[in-house]
Amino acid sequence: MPKRTVTLELNDDVLRAARRQALEETRQLADYIEELIKRDLGLPLSEDISVINAAGVDQFVPEREVGETRSEYKKRKDIADYMSEHLGGDNS
Repeated sequence: MPKRTVTLELNDDVLRAARRQALEETRQLADYIEELIKRDLGLPLSEDISVINAAGVDQFVPEREVGETRSEYKKRKDIADYMSEHLGGDNS
């Protein structure tokens, strides 16, 4: 879906905190704000899981998604580790 540019007015404290949190999660501020709005409105968030399994390698390696939080990445990494453990390979 195409994105549109909007202008927001935020208190300095709110903006600083949002920027700090976005930086902590290695995301763009706009992506961070969009996810907050989606969560508040109950809109679906991306639940895709990207996993790369190179031919001949018994290791599942999750690829870091743009805008993905550390906790989201850890969740996918845990799934990849489980897959490696139960389907063969070492994901350490």
